[in-house]
Amino acid sequence: SPVYQKSVMVAKHFVEHSVGGSASQITMRAKALIAQNIFSQAFIQGINDDFYVGALLTVIIIIPILFLRFKKNNKNEKIEIME
Repeated sequence: SPVYQKSVMVAKHFVEHSVGGSASQITMRAKALIAQNIFSQAFIQGINDDFYVGALLTVIIIIPILFLRFKKNNKNEKIEIME
């Protein structure tokens, strides 16, 4: 794709100035650099998705809890003993 080709060209320029080497080595290092960046972004996106799922489950669990009503015990209630 044109975007990938442009990304490789920019990465090649970066690798050429930072590391150097032959043209084939520069191209391989540039592609490896792009792949490493994509894998890192995918990992971070996966962690973000885990937090979204956790937040959704928390909201789903909290909403019914808010609607639960507990019967209050009267402290003034006397216990009658039948004799």
